[in-house]
Amino acid sequence: MITYERSFSGAEPEASEKVLNAIGMLVQQLETVNLRLHHVSKDVARALATAKAATRANPVGFLLWHMARSQDWAVQTAMRGVPEVVRRRP
Repeated sequence: MITYERSFSGAEPEASEKVLNAIGMLVQQLETVNLRLHHVSKDVARALATAKAATRANPVGFLLWHMARSQDWAVQTAMRGVPEVVRRRP
């Protein structure tokens, strides 16, 4: 859930002083995408993973892979400032 932070004085902020909790919003978005990715990908059969919606489109499996890689980059590189999990040594 996205919340609003209290003002520095500790009192409830006025409507015009409320600020968005950007970290909370980002966490919520990443959790939602991750949940949906797992929900959708668990039932993808090999035939569907290699299928294309159109001749010049990417296969469904590539799109699922790309979603996971995008999350890896966003969390590790953009937020934490460390290499992506996929690029780390085992």
